[in-house]
This record gives sequence, structure tokens and C-alpha cells, in this order.
Amino acid sequence: MKNTQTKTAQLATKGERTLERIIQVTTEIIQSDGIANSSQEAVAKAAGISQSTLRHHFPTKDQLISAAFARVFATFRQDAEAMLLEPCNDPLARIEQMANSHISHIMEAREAYTFEGFAYFSRIPEERPIRDAWYAWLIGHYAALIQQVSPEWEQKTCNERAFMILHTCLGTWITLNQTGPCIPDLSRGQLKALLLTQIRQFVQTPN
Repeated sequence: MKNTQTKTAQLATKGERTLERIIQVTTEIIQSDGIANSSQEAVAKAAGISQSTLRHHFPTKDQLISAAFARVFATFRQDAEAMLLEPCNDPLARIEQMANSHISHIMEAREAYTFEGFAYFSRIPEERPIRDAWYAWLIGHYAALIQQVSPEWEQKTCNERAFMILHTCLGTWITLNQTGPCIPDLSRGQLKALLLTQIRQFVQTPN
């Protein structure tokens, strides 16, 4: 019985490793060659597995692509949750920490993958709940922290300011990505600091 349980655990671990490898390779191919070239055949070959093994996990290409993007949002959320669990009695500092992490990721990310993601969610409406759930989660937590900073504000105001924070962070995909436009006399670090200052004003400035 013990040997059977050990063998089952080993098989499960192997299956998990295969699944992780598939998603990793899919992400890499999307980054380098785009979704159009992220076929099941291409992913299976790059991952060093058979097509039947890949199709066991992801019967269709759409399921494969969806899983790759879902993993990205899940990772974002795990990182944000870890920050929320860290000891911190200053809600404003917490907001700045989360926004700084979001902007830093954008500045370091490979934008080709990001814009493939934007295009994917615009073309496939049924997949948008994956993205929208992440945005709603962020807005909810930002609004709760803003309420702690300014308890006299109505919930509607807190929600609006939370949306403005998210909008500011997402806008950096265009202006602070690795090939974003150069602003005279301002470094990328200075531009980031300006955005964080603006976010602080969203939280502290009354209507």
C-alpha cells in the first residue's frame, strides 16, 4: 500500500512538472513569436513532450493560451497578497508599495507578451473575466486602504480614487515600458517617482 501511495505521489509530481513546463514554454513562445505561432505542435516540440501529452492537459489551443494568461494574473495576485500580509500599520505606505510593485513589473516586463495579452482579451470576450477579476480585486483593496487613509470619504469616492490608481499604473504599459517614449531631462526613475507622487495625491487630496 505504501509503495502504491509513493508511486501515485511521484506520478502526480511529474504531471505537475509537465504542466508547469507547458505553461512556461507557451509563455516564452507568445513572447517571442506571438499567439498566432503558439500552436500545440510548437509548444509540444519546445517542451520536449508528445502532442498527446500536451493535449491531455490542454485539448485545444484556446485552452492552452487561456491557461498561460491566467497564470500571469494568478502570479500578480499572489505577489499582491503577500504584500498585504506583510506587517504594516500605514495604509498609505501599503498603497504606495502595491503601486510601486505594479509599475516596477511593467517597467521590467517584456512588452510583446503584454500587448499580445491586450489583443487576446479584446478578441476573446469570454476570457475577459480572468483579466477583469484581477482589476476588480485590485480596485477593491485599493479602495479599502484609501478608506483607512481618509475615513471621512464616501465609498463611491474611495472606489473612484482606486480606479484612478489602477488607471495610472496601467498607463505605464505605454509610457514606461522598455521601448517607451523618451521624455527630455527626465529619467525613467524620475518618471516613476512622478507617477507615485500623483497616486499619493489621489489618496490624500479631497474632492
